Amino acid sequence: MRAFLVAMVLSATLTFAAFAFAQPPVSVRQAMTIDITDEVLASGATDTLRFGKMQSGDVVVKTISLHNETNKPFVVVRHENSCGCATFKYGRKPVLPGEYVDIECTFDSHGTHGWQMKLVKFYLSGAKSPTKVFIDADVK
Repeated sequence: MRAFLVAMVLSATLTFAAFAFAQPPVSVRQAMTIDITDEVLASGATDTLRFGKMQSGDVVVKTISLHNETNKPFVVVRHENSCGCATFKYGRKPVLPGEYVDIECTFDSHGTHGWQMKLVKFYLSGAKSPTKVFIDADVK
């Protein structure tokens, strides 16, 4: 009887741990493109990446593509964001004229509720001002 109770407690503990530490589902959504022109390098640009409606705890991944429409290469040097709920991955190699660089943006809505508006600034080599992207999400 004692072994049976121990087995039941262990089973319940493992089941709870599996649910408690499970990773939230990740959904991948369409990309947006920002054209990097000489004007953007001189004065910056602003755009909005819309994640739309999601449930609290959802993790959504979107891609921002930067298209080099100048006659010289640029590099995404660094970024600054206003919160830890959004993370970004991108390559550090030069983006030649006519080419694209993809920036993977992951928004983790765990612990957030309501309308979310976050700001990320991407600093490009040769740019006088950053390219600003607002992250917009409606978390239920």
